[in-house]
Amino acid sequence: MPFDALFVGGWREGVLAQLVKEYKYQAVRAAGEMLVEILDKVIPELPVDTIVVPLPTIGRHVRERGLDHTLLSAKKLARRRGWKCQPILRRAEDTVQVGTKASERQEQAKRAYEVARMVDNEANYLLLDDVWTTGASMLVAGEKLRQAGAKSVMGAVLVVGRDQQKSTD
Repeated sequence: MPFDALFVGGWREGVLAQLVKEYKYQAVRAAGEMLVEILDKVIPELPVDTIVVPLPTIGRHVRERGLDHTLLSAKKLARRRGWKCQPILRRAEDTVQVGTKASERQEQAKRAYEVARMVDNEANYLLLDDVWTTGASMLVAGEKLRQAGAKSVMGAVLVVGRDQQKSTD
């Protein structure tokens, strides 16, 4: 695993599932505030040089939804903690994972991300995503940061777990 530590806001069920859905698909910013507050409470004290890196959202989804929820969450978390937020990763391919099997997600994730900026090998990176379903995206993105020279990579996700009706991450 590419992470030194992994932090999770909670299980993707009940109120947390509803908050993610409202934030991600309906741009309800108050839901995002609540999710970041929850995540902030589960992340322990980290070094002041921590850099929050949002997992990049597909450009089409940002345009359709009217916001990049992961980037916004990363900025909010960084502001709360006095850290920096840097979108170091970018989408190399706009693959959509909804409805795909775990093996397909892993192959898509390998092609989906690339490092777009210099990585400071002395800094502590916290990679942030909204939902961990199979972990393919986060694991590959974490590896990309490591390959670019990051010595300390941690991960954080708002929620973990597959939605019972359909996967929506």
